[in-house]
Amino acid sequence: MGQIILGGSFGHVHGGDHRSKDTSNGRRCSYRAGHSSMVKSKRRSVRSQGEVTPNEWAGMGVAVVTLISSFYFMVRYMVRSVMSELLPNGGNSMRDQIQRIENRLDNLYTIIAGKDYG
Repeated sequence: MGQIILGGSFGHVHGGDHRSKDTSNGRRCSYRAGHSSMVKSKRRSVRSQGEVTPNEWAGMGVAVVTLISSFYFMVRYMVRSVMSELLPNGGNSMRDQIQRIENRLDNLYTIIAGKDYG
């Protein structure tokens, strides 16, 4: 008769010779005789801890390019908004308001210069 082995959320029915094996983490895993173990072995990393893979370099490159481009577009937006205030546009910009104030001051100077205070 087969034995039910519970793995995850599903139960599997296996027939044949079953044995239990203690694993390093304290759980017991069953496997069939003659077949590979169902226990996942820990793979040893071929590379050392400090070495960076090409995928990690690519990820860092994309991150750096993204940060630089976002900074560039932010500064570009701010410069455009300031420049739009400093260029004349028919009456609504700061440049137009300053020009009107200068014209009024010039008119006041001519009025004051034309009066005789003596």
